[in-house]
Amino acid sequence: MDYDVPPRRKRRWWCGVAAAMMIAPAVMAPPSAYLPAVMAALSLTVSILALPSGRISLARAAGGVAVLSLAADVGYFGQPGLVILWFPFETAALLVLLERVVRHVPSPRVGIVGPLTGAAAILLPLRFTLHAPGSGLKESVFASSLALVAAACAVGVGLYLRSLDNRRAQAVAQARREHRLEVARDLHDFVAHEVTGIVLEAQAAQIGEGTDAEEHRALLQRIEKAGLRALDSMDQTVTALREAEGRKWRGAAAHPAPQPGGSIPNSSAVSRPWAPPRWHSPRRRWTASFRGKPETPHAAWCWNR
Repeated sequence: MDYDVPPRRKRRWWCGVAAAMMIAPAVMAPPSAYLPAVMAALSLTVSILALPSGRISLARAAGGVAVLSLAADVGYFGQPGLVILWFPFETAALLVLLERVVRHVPSPRVGIVGPLTGAAAILLPLRFTLHAPGSGLKESVFASSLALVAAACAVGVGLYLRSLDNRRAQAVAQARREHRLEVARDLHDFVAHEVTGIVLEAQAAQIGEGTDAEEHRALLQRIEKAGLRALDSMDQTVTALREAEGRKWRGAAAHPAPQPGGSIPNSSAVSRPWAPPRWHSPRRRWTASFRGKPETPHAAWCWNR
């Protein structure tokens, strides 16, 4: 097996093979055989394809196939024996499609597409029993009852897999929420520690008014380093959150943190006036830029929500 071929391309190749196998016997049969052959090929193609594909969603494709199948049940007037050849393939395709609809289609639409696909699978035997000689109401009810059991099994499998998907999504959301809360607590502890140190140093500077220039400069350097450590903790925390979600955090690269000693990496950005927060759509990026005076350090933070 070639594992370098993308899965979608493999499915399209299998769709072509299945459609060709369904249409080929109809070439040697009477013209009335094209209707069940085309319906079997269409049902197999939709059940194998990886949907959604472009603008075609699973709900639209399944609903269209179900409507066409029901219309074929009513409008087929060919030889009843021709239906038997393609009946197992179309039945299997409709059951697989019913399972996929129950599992993947969102709840507002699954209530419409699901019963429609189930009805197509249950009423498919009527295409043979309504036109076969010697078959009547009892045969039609019996065949539809067997199809109903198969459709119920497909619905049960789809519901079970849908519940597993929902529980998996809830577990992932709960794990992310707990991780965010843990990171928020760590961020609060780190930043609160550094901010407390800044406040204490500032209070010490106010009390010791008679200190010389060297002590005053050393005090300001300690305050600056504490602020830089707080900014670095915030940057590392946000970087960890972005990487956990599979997105890149570009705040540190786009806006380098000020260096100790008052040096600013991008002096041209500092000379610009303060920019208010902006809400960008449709990417929902919340960008807040905080710029001080030219003689003060510069910090900018970009939160991707």
